[in-house]
Amino acid sequence: MTPLFYSQAQVFDAERTPRISNLAQPARWQDVSGQAVLKISNGIYRNAAFGGNFLLDVEATRKCQPAGDGWASAVVYCLWFGRRLKTRGLKIKYEVAGSRVIQSYSGQVVIDLAS
Repeated sequence: MTPLFYSQAQVFDAERTPRISNLAQPARWQDVSGQAVLKISNGIYRNAAFGGNFLLDVEATRKCQPAGDGWASAVVYCLWFGRRLKTRGLKIKYEVAGSRVIQSYSGQVVIDLAS
């Protein structure tokens, strides 16, 4: 089930949303309860390097191929500069060492990467 903050966000707009940004960091958080979360210490998306707790799209992540060299990919419900992708959450790449999936997490998750 797609979370409300994600489904109600505007879709990515190439004219108004940066395609890449090495300055993007976690910018907004939201409380969740009993959700599958990916806790990462070293993640990458569109040239941005970051860490944090991210709401995991478990089904979409199962379809991800291993990235190799100690890295993996996951699909998370997170906005990019306040906008969402049209068809799925963000597919982030993360370092496996220092990361873990928490099946029933309660607390804050990152919901937006921005600068």
